Formats: sequence, structure tokens, C-alpha cells
Amino acid sequence: MTSSQRHALEEGQPRVVPGGGVETGLGRALARTALAAGHRVMGTVRTPADVRALEALAGDAHARILDVTDHEAVDTVVDETRRDLGPK
Repeated sequence: MTSSQRHALEEGQPRVVPGGGVETGLGRALARTALAAGHRVMGTVRTPADVRALEALAGDAHARILDVTDHEAVDTVVDETRRDLGPK
């Protein structure tokens, strides 16, 4: 997390928080923390079950299946996130 992202979370400014590997561990903890602070989360996961689990969390959680070694897919998810979750 960059210092500007950390500052936005601390200041309570709603943001779209991207996260990779939000199925478990640190990624899931970051997603829950961001959602609890009122932010929107776009997380990348590996399976349809992981999509459902993330999107079932309280708050504005969104998930996409992504293989981060597929550079075209990464670009697509970034573009979709900007389009779908950009500034309101």
C-alpha cells in the first residue's frame, strides 16, 4: 500500500481499494478493513467460489478471477475496474 493509499484510508476518504489474493490471509484482512472503513474493494481471486465469498462480505466488495501471469487479463481487469468502479 502506498503512503497516499494509507493516508486516504486514515482520512476516511472513500476510495476503490484494489487487492490481489483476497481469498485468505493478509489480502482478506485488507479487504475487510477497507470495507469496514466505507471503501469499495476490487479484489482478484482464483475461483468462482472465491468471487462469491468476497462479494458476500458486508460493504461494496467486487471480485474478478485473475491469473496475474496473463498480462492481457490484468489489463482487462484494470480497465473494467476503472469503468465500473471509477469515481461516482
